[in-house]
Amino acid sequence: HGMNVMKRELGLLVVFDAVAQSGSVTAAARQLALSQPAVSHALNRLRDLTGDQLFARSGRGLVATARAHALMVRSRQGCAAHARGSQ
Repeated sequence: HGMNVMKRELGLLVVFDAVAQSGSVTAAARQLALSQPAVSHALNRLRDLTGDQLFARSGRGLVATARAHALMVRSRQGCAAHARGSQ
């Protein structure tokens, strides 16, 4: 049960990172081979968990909020630490 929650949360971070890098839900969905509604749903779950919008519309794309930038740093540090620990 706990492992399923971790996988689900990790999946949210993967979606978050793809949206942050592409600036687009549609591009992130294409990159992850997911539907656009699935990416939107994951992003909304993460918004609910963080209590932040995470991204704001800017011109033709999405721009990360200050909270999203902090989450990016922490998630990348966590992924790096996980990778080091599994070697």
